[in-house]
Amino acid sequence: MKKLTAMGQCLLLLDIAHHLRLFLTDQTRELTGLTLEQAVVLCCINKHHSVVTISDIATAVSRTNHTITGMINILVKRGLVSRRQDSAGDRRRVLLSLTDEGKARLETYQKVASTVIEPLLLASGSTDAEERLSQAIATLAALLPGW
Repeated sequence: MKKLTAMGQCLLLLDIAHHLRLFLTDQTRELTGLTLEQAVVLCCINKHHSVVTISDIATAVSRTNHTITGMINILVKRGLVSRRQDSAGDRRRVLLSLTDEGKARLETYQKVASTVIEPLLLASGSTDAEERLSQAIATLAALLPGW
């Protein structure tokens, strides 16, 4: 195989990451009925014990408020998330929480997440795959200014 230029390596890396995201999203959807991004949003709401806003989630997952608002609208329509005004503070502030169905779906996701990720790590043929993945992430993050 011909050695790639630095630009070629970056483009290949982006392509691999894109295909990995598609694969994980397909697997997550098949097993839980959620996209990977929706599962991450449910995890974020759960982590903050239902005292979280759209802005909080957008910051936590590095997405725009607009993107998260659209996702929350879908999750609300599906009965997985509910909205309520912050009656204890700024009444304009809307807090998000998981419904019982949202909690159940999140629990399903948490149970099956390892069945999606673990085979990828094992398929690498390396016993130290998680460590190598952590090192790769640290290396890539170092390439981004301010990351």
